[in-house]
Amino acid sequence: MHEADRQTLAMNGRTLYIIRGVPGTGKTTLAHILAGTSQAAADDFMVGSSGQYEFDPAKLPEAHEKCFEKILYFLKAGTTKVAVHNTFTTKREMAPYIKAGEEHGYVVQILTCETSHGSIHGVPDSTIQRMRDRFEPIEYYVPQGVKA
Repeated sequence: MHEADRQTLAMNGRTLYIIRGVPGTGKTTLAHILAGTSQAAADDFMVGSSGQYEFDPAKLPEAHEKCFEKILYFLKAGTTKVAVHNTFTTKREMAPYIKAGEEHGYVVQILTCETSHGSIHGVPDSTIQRMRDRFEPIEYYVPQGVKA
């Protein structure tokens, strides 16, 4: 994208960061750096009665729905910098966030974390490898209304 196009889109100063990567690549850290408390991940909604992280595959649809609702809240409020950080291994998983960001006048930035810091949630290496195997690359993304 040309710099002039990026500047035109950014005139309202609002950015939605979609941060993707397999577990242990620093997505959460980057989200906090970019958006402070105006961020969410499905993992945020995987907290058990003990108050600790407890992954439950049966709760994934609900966790993703709550994550989207929280991001939508920030977008509707006009929060300047918003970040969502999930694995987003496929383009289909990012699509609702891209659409919502554009509909609310946000510049959408897709960032991919690739370094390995080790999963804080104890995700097995075999599971991480399966995620890597289905990880779709994002070659080029042109925001709505911008000519490439």
